[in-house]
Amino acid sequence: MEELIWKYIDNDCTEAEVQHIKHLLATDPSFESKYQEIVQFDNIFTDQKHAVISADFKVSLAHKIEKQVATLPVQTEIIPAKWWILTAIIAVSIMILAMKLPNQNSILVDINIPIDERTMAIASWSMIGFLFLTLIDYLFNNKTIFRKHTFFLA
Repeated sequence: MEELIWKYIDNDCTEAEVQHIKHLLATDPSFESKYQEIVQFDNIFTDQKHAVISADFKVSLAHKIEKQVATLPVQTEIIPAKWWILTAIIAVSIMILAMKLPNQNSILVDINIPIDERTMAIASWSMIGFLFLTLIDYLFNNKTIFRKHTFFLA
């Protein structure tokens, strides 16, 4: 109901909502007291004068906020992205190796789905492309780390 009262105060109500609020104000004393409370609250904010802030104060405040943000602890990852990338590369390598070896897959589950060379090539390139894009994303997100160690990103 509070949202409806705020809409009414801000003149954002439809005609049906206005009629409904007027009916509630006339018949429901608890609704009217809530309405009066919100109107008083709104008057407090509308009566407040806006303070003029100097540009120097704004700059000083922005610097203080930047310092506080810089001192906040960095959110740690549970498992670093480099381990996910390494695990994915190893998994893809094992899958490609297992599929390429002729009659050496006795430890693998036998799936009786015929897979031709073209399908294998598409799957292999898709996995390699995914890993490549993941690695590129990781590099761009952590480019400051790599700038220290590489010449071409500096």
